[in-house]
Amino acid sequence: MAGKIEIYKKGCNVTITTNGTALSTTTSTVHYMTVFNSQIRVGQVVNYSGAFGNGLTVTAVTDASLNNNRRTKITLSSSVTISANTVLTFTSLDNVFTNTGRVGSQSSFTITIERIVGKILSPNPSLSFAGVYSIGDYKVTSVDTYENTTELIKRVYVVTHNVPLSRSNKDDVVYLKANTIVDLTGTQDKIYGYEMLVNPPGQSIDDITNNIVSANKDLTSISFPSKKSINKKAERRLLVVYGDPGATFKLGIASASVALQHESSAVSTQTTINLSGSANAGVLSKGMSILSFDGGTVVVAGVKVVSKSTAATPDTVTLSIGQSVLADDLINFGYVLVPANTIRTLNSSGIYAEYINYPANDSSADIVFTTTISENITDSFVEFSTPSVTTATSLATPRNQLLFGVYAATSQRTRSKSSQSPVSSVISVGGGRVVGGQAEASAAFDGS
Repeated sequence: MAGKIEIYKKGCNVTITTNGTALSTTTSTVHYMTVFNSQIRVGQVVNYSGAFGNGLTVTAVTDASLNNNRRTKITLSSSVTISANTVLTFTSLDNVFTNTGRVGSQSSFTITIERIVGKILSPNPSLSFAGVYSIGDYKVTSVDTYENTTELIKRVYVVTHNVPLSRSNKDDVVYLKANTIVDLTGTQDKIYGYEMLVNPPGQSIDDITNNIVSANKDLTSISFPSKKSINKKAERRLLVVYGDPGATFKLGIASASVALQHESSAVSTQTTINLSGSANAGVLSKGMSILSFDGGTVVVAGVKVVSKSTAATPDTVTLSIGQSVLADDLINFGYVLVPANTIRTLNSSGIYAEYINYPANDSSADIVFTTTISENITDSFVEFSTPSVTTATSLATPRNQLLFGVYAATSQRTRSKSSQSPVSSVISVGGGRVVGGQAEASAAFDGS
C-alpha cells in the first residue's frame, strides 16, 4: 500500500520532494541514479540545474541492477543531457509517498512548508503519524528558518521510512497542519480588513473602536460585513477598517441608479417635472439625488427628490432645486452616501471608523447599496482584493425581524505587534452564533 499526506494549510505553500543523483553523463530519456530510491515515482516533476531540465516528468521507474549495484532507473518525458553527479529533485503532485519495498529498505522524502510573503507560520506546523500502522517505521528531523530571529517563515521536515517485516493492508496516513498569521512587524501603509457592523445596542463608536484597539484585532484574510438587510426604515451602520496607523484607502458607497424618462417636452428650471407616460415614479425614494442626465445636461449640485406622485398620469417628481430637463431625457436617480474614491486615513491606533446612515426606503422596490473599498497605495491590501465590494439591501417591504437571519459575528486570531503572541477577540453584532478563539480550527484550513 502507499502512504498519503493529508495537508491542512493556510497562507503557506507545501511541497513534497525527494532527490536522486545521476550516475553518469547521459543524453537520453533513460537515466540511472547512483542508488535506489523508492520515493521516485511516475508522475513526479523533475528539476535540476541543467539548462534543459526543468519541466520534465517521470514516465517510468524501474528497480534495476547495474554494475552489481541496486539503482533506480528512470524514464523521462523528453530526451535530455544530464551530467554525472547532477542532483535531481523529484516533486510529488499527489502528496503520496512510498512505504513498500524490500524489507529493511530505507528511503527519505522532504516536506517543505514555506509561508507566503507577509505571513508568519504560527502556530508552528505539526506533523502527526496517528494514521500510520507503525510509528517506529518513521524517523523525522526538521530545520527551521526564521526572519527577525523569532518569526518562523519556513520549516523543512525530512522523513525517513524503513520498510517493515509486518505490513498493514491499509494506507499509512500522515497528517500535516500548517497555519499562518499576518506578519505585522515593520509593516507600513497596510490595510488588513474591514467590517460593516450593525451598531450593537448601548455601544458608541468609541466603545467599539477602543475594544478593537485594546485587542489589536487583525482581520488577516477577509472582511466580515453584515449581510443583514436593512428593514425599510433608516438605519445606521458602522464601517471599521483595520490596518497600520496612517494607512489610507479609497471609499465609495452608493445605491444602484434608477433611470426614468422625462416627458416629451423640455422644461427650464422647474422643481416639479413630469415623467413619460410609462415611467413609474414609485421606484424613487425621498432623498435620492439626480446623478446624471443621459442627454448630457449638467446636474445642478444638491438636487434631491422631495416627493413623488403616482396618483395620476403622468407620474411626477418634485425636486429640491429647479432643474432644466430635455425632452425624452433619461434621468438617473440614486443615493450617494460617500462619493466614489473618497480617501480615508486610519488613526494612530490603526483604525478608521465611520457611521454610514442608510436612508429609509419609501419606494416600491428594494434599493441595493454598494460599498467599494479600494487601494489608495498599490499593494497595500493584505490578502483581500482591490476593489473589495459588498452590498446591503434596503427592503421595500418590511419583514418580521425574527425572520431576517442573523448578524455577522467575527472570530479571528489576533496578534500583538510587539510580541506576535496570540490572543483572542470576538465582536458579536447580533444574535448569531459566536465562535470564540479557535474553536472551529478546521475552518481555517483549505484542505488542499
